[in-house]
Amino acid sequence: MFWRDLFYLAFPNLCPACEKPLPQKASFICSYCFETLPKTAFHGQKENAATNLFRGRYPFDRVTSALYFSKDGSVQKILHSIKYKGNTSLAESLGEWYGKVLFSENTLANAPCFVPVPLHEKKQYQRGYNQALYWAKGLSKGYEGSFVYPALQRNLPTETQTKKGRYDRWKNVEHVFEVLPDFQPENKHIVLVDDVLTTGATLESCARALQRAGANQISVVTLAYAGG
Repeated sequence: MFWRDLFYLAFPNLCPACEKPLPQKASFICSYCFETLPKTAFHGQKENAATNLFRGRYPFDRVTSALYFSKDGSVQKILHSIKYKGNTSLAESLGEWYGKVLFSENTLANAPCFVPVPLHEKKQYQRGYNQALYWAKGLSKGYEGSFVYPALQRNLPTETQTKKGRYDRWKNVEHVFEVLPDFQPENKHIVLVDDVLTTGATLESCARALQRAGANQISVVTLAYAGG
């Protein structure tokens, strides 16, 4: 106990949002930052800003995001911690929280099957993990739904989407994904899971690959919404 406390004093865990030391018994974000996170209410709205991104493009059953993204805000810091600092426990913890929110609102009907959007194997090797995988694990645990990984395969590495416009983002991922032979999406409610929703091009491409494989009910859940 003494040495553990001493180690904590020397190397305290920091809240990823405010970067202040976390209490030893705290989870992965301080209570103040969690309470003040810019949470959306998309899970309670059939039509919302996230669904509007796909209007006239793909008929998702539900589209929801947990948090609003803003440049240099707390959500960006959280995403950076998850994506680049290996904070997979934070992704899973937030996923479990939001999964319980979705379950309490009965947002995802018909026994959802959570499917993370895959990285190309080269990028996953470089990073060491797929952040969407841990977000999806937490969601499935909180919602008490099923979880499948891998279900999709990214065949080609894509250029970074950061500075691309909506049309260029779509062309960048148009034929990138396919469903793995061992995964049968028929008669399942597939819930595509990713970290950030921007233009939705990647999620739409995944959905079309699932549709070609026989899926007829597909939803989207992301940690953050950064759409226009």
